[in-house]
Amino acid sequence: MSTAYTYLWEFIVEPSRLKANGYIDTLLLQDRADPHRFITVDRWKSIEAHRAFRSAFSREYAALDAWCEHLTVRETPLGEFR
Repeated sequence: MSTAYTYLWEFIVEPSRLKANGYIDTLLLQDRADPHRFITVDRWKSIEAHRAFRSAFSREYAALDAWCEHLTVRETPLGEFR
């Protein structure tokens, strides 16, 4: 019988760097049937809050995506939900 393993870590954001108004949380989920497949769920208070964040940090977001590109085979947006 295999025992699950969970590793937790904490970080405290520098108050001057906390600029994501309306951000609630992010979930990272791994597919039970395909261990190479993950889904992230980003939750925001409103679509406007998310769009404002993406607009304000579009360059940083693009740079992060480019830096992590070699880690993925494919990245597919799945939609916007309530």
